[in-house]
Amino acid sequence: MKMSVLDLRALRPLLFLLVVLANLGSSNLHAQVASQVLVGTVDALAQDDGFITISGSNYGYSEETEVYLRGELVDSVTIQEGLSVRISIDAQGNLLRIDILGPQSMLRLLDQN
Repeated sequence: MKMSVLDLRALRPLLFLLVVLANLGSSNLHAQVASQVLVGTVDALAQDDGFITISGSNYGYSEETEVYLRGELVDSVTIQEGLSVRISIDAQGNLLRIDILGPQSMLRLLDQN
């Protein structure tokens, strides 16, 4: 049985889907696919209870959550209410990464401590 070029082009989406599904077993690819980036303000801290409230929504927090200030990894105690942050969350709403963005007045205080 001979397949024409048109028949092979029709199979492209199916082949792509098979490659993606085969790679979903890789946790790294899965984390990239499942993550979402949002910006908001820290409303309440409850790390000990396993969550942080950002712009009115609760996000799961764990020891694996990374916190960054000016691109450098910092201790989670750096997070304070009122800070503007960019967050990366997984499909379940758990925080993967927190980047502290501002405001500048609070960043200056963090630099001093």
